[in-house]
Amino acid sequence: VLDTAGGSLGAAVSLDIALGGTALAGSDYTLAPQSVNFPVGSGDGAVVDLVFSPVDDLFVEGAEQALLTLDPGSLVGPAVLGAPGSHDVTLLDNDTGAAVPATWGRGLWLIVALLMLGFFSLHRRRLVA
Repeated sequence: VLDTAGGSLGAAVSLDIALGGTALAGSDYTLAPQSVNFPVGSGDGAVVDLVFSPVDDLFVEGAEQALLTLDPGSLVGPAVLGAPGSHDVTLLDNDTGAAVPATWGRGLWLIVALLMLGFFSLHRRRLVA
C-alpha cells in the first residue's frame, strides 16, 4: 500500500521483490510481477496486486515457506520503504507418503528416469543382437 501522506507521486516509484524461504520459485510457486511499480500520480492508498500461485507437484515435501521481501536496495524514486517490508506464505502439501527433501525427491526422479533409459537401451541391444 502506498502512503503519500495525502498527496500523489510526482515521480514513478519501483522496487523489486526478493524471493526466499524453503519453497522454490518456479517449481513450488510462481509470482507475477516480481517488482512493484507505482506510476506518476499514484495517490495515497494505491496498491499493486501480485499473483502468487502454488504449483501442484507430485513430491511429498511437507509444509514449505515462501518469503517475499520488498528489496530496499532496488528502490527507485522519491519514496521510503515502510513496514511491513516482507510477507511469509506457508504452502501446505497435498501429497501423501513419507516426506523427503525436495531436492532429493527431484533427484530421485532423474535417477529413476536415467536407470529406465539405460535398462531399455540395454534390453533393445539384446533383442537386436
